[in-house]
Amino acid sequence: MTREHVPVLAGELVELLGPRPGETMVDCTFGGGGHARLVAERLGPHGTLVCVDRDPAAAERYEDFA
Repeated sequence: MTREHVPVLAGELVELLGPRPGETMVDCTFGGGGHARLVAERLGPHGTLVCVDRDPAAAERYEDFA
């Protein structure tokens, strides 16, 4: 069974970080990628989002995210 990751406080996170097109940001707790997707949308095609996570299972989701 596959569960979809639902990010907690997603709106608040994006509002506080204030990602803008073209910026570079780092997500050090990639997890399911929920917050990363929201931030990446704001960064746009010219921005960069570097994602890391110490959980080996998260690495399997990097490919789906890229």
